[in-house]
Amino acid sequence: MSSKKKWWMLKNTRARVASTCTFSRATRSVLWSALLGRVIPSIQFAMLAILASSTDTTISALKKVQKMKRFAYLFAISMAVAISGCALRQSQAQTSDRSPAQVGIVNHTGNFIYSASVDGAGGGGMSRWGAGIANICCTSIPDMWYPGMKVLVRWDMPEGHQHIVKEKVVEIEKYERPGDIYMVFFPNDEVRVVVSLNGPRASDFPIRHVGNPNDPSSSKQP
Repeated sequence: MSSKKKWWMLKNTRARVASTCTFSRATRSVLWSALLGRVIPSIQFAMLAILASSTDTTISALKKVQKMKRFAYLFAISMAVAISGCALRQSQAQTSDRSPAQVGIVNHTGNFIYSASVDGAGGGGMSRWGAGIANICCTSIPDMWYPGMKVLVRWDMPEGHQHIVKEKVVEIEKYERPGDIYMVFFPNDEVRVVVSLNGPRASDFPIRHVGNPNDPSSSKQP
């Protein structure tokens, strides 16, 4: 095989791999197995065949072996670069499929929330039975909801002058489109996390805010 043809093969193989970039992790494993388990040993076998059958001088045969070794290593490097490039682009694409979001708090309890955060974002507080728009910066959420999407909610709900800090892993409830993320607190440390484009007093907010049950006027929508 001529040097020109070898270089063409290397360039063509790398271009084909880089142009698709649709390999899953399992597919990449298969490619690596094929590369390490089949391609390189086949070239090594060809090297031995040259030594066994060549009528050239020993020096000439060794030169051919060295050239084939160089080609094998270049082929392996080209495949490695192409596959790694695909993996990097896929990873960047996955991390970019998110939307920025503000953090909001809705309190369905008679206790003051000193601070609350979701996955470390937030930190604002909320009055008893209070609800406000998401105006605490900042976090991000996936554009598409998926089952098992969970976050860590951490909150400080003082009792008297003593701060009581608690935390809980909460699954985000299903949403159709990205928006802001709200932590909704209920008695007995029940916490729900929802995503909404509109605030808790909007008619399409996932959980209706009823306000103080002892004050009927607080449940009226503005």
